[in-house]
Amino acid sequence: MNALANSTTRRATACDRRCHQDTQIEVEPFAVDMIAAASRLYEARRDKDWSLTDCLSFLVMEQRRVPRALTTDHHFRQVGFEAVLLGDPPAAG
Repeated sequence: MNALANSTTRRATACDRRCHQDTQIEVEPFAVDMIAAASRLYEARRDKDWSLTDCLSFLVMEQRRVPRALTTDHHFRQVGFEAVLLGDPPAAG
């Protein structure tokens, strides 16, 4: 067995597979222009403790007009999104 294929890796891979198969989940493909934009945001906001993945998520959510993230990551609140798992109240309307 591959040394890198520990139980966490297997669970993550299984979750990824289920997400790609679920018709109610849309998996955003990586696009060169979005990665470049995320990299620029990441570079511009050195004052924040954001990851490049955070920045990419912010841009995709903004582009798709997705107001809520199923996350406990407080960085999403810093950008103005609702971090559902942090206990934000449901958005009105």
